[in-house]
Amino acid sequence: MSRWSLDDAVTFVRELEKAIAPDYHVTLAGSVLHKGSSRNDLDVFVFPHSTDVNDFGKLRSLFEAHGMRLWVDNKGVRRKWARGGSTDTKFVEIWKTKEGKRVDVFQPYMTPFKALAATMPDLPEGPLAVPGLFCSQCFAFDPVECMKHSDNGYDAYGKCNCNCH
Repeated sequence: MSRWSLDDAVTFVRELEKAIAPDYHVTLAGSVLHKGSSRNDLDVFVFPHSTDVNDFGKLRSLFEAHGMRLWVDNKGVRRKWARGGSTDTKFVEIWKTKEGKRVDVFQPYMTPFKALAATMPDLPEGPLAVPGLFCSQCFAFDPVECMKHSDNGYDAYGKCNCNCH
């Protein structure tokens, strides 16, 4: 694995900030910030300049135009955590830089439901049972995985239809 130094990270974050402006900000976090380096990854937080901006597809496109490639999406990250016993539900994806260095991208304003809805432009407004979406309470991605029920589906706001949570 490639090592991240604080100098490398600051350069990367400044370049990424330019690439995702004017709609988003990027901040440095994690061990690179606190210890000055990391053998594993660089942690960054990305958040919109305005709460009116929430175009997940555009943000991904901006990362890709910057030479980054998605390595593990949020669903994959959370499944790995769940296998280890974690119930953490924060939104994080693992990306690789053009040099192959790992970047963990946290998006505090992006809930899994907003991310999925952003990739589904034909999703109607208002309540709608959509099997295969996920529960906003336990964040299972389909009813079979839901911790509290099996096949009731979820409405367009990510609430389970049986109101068990």
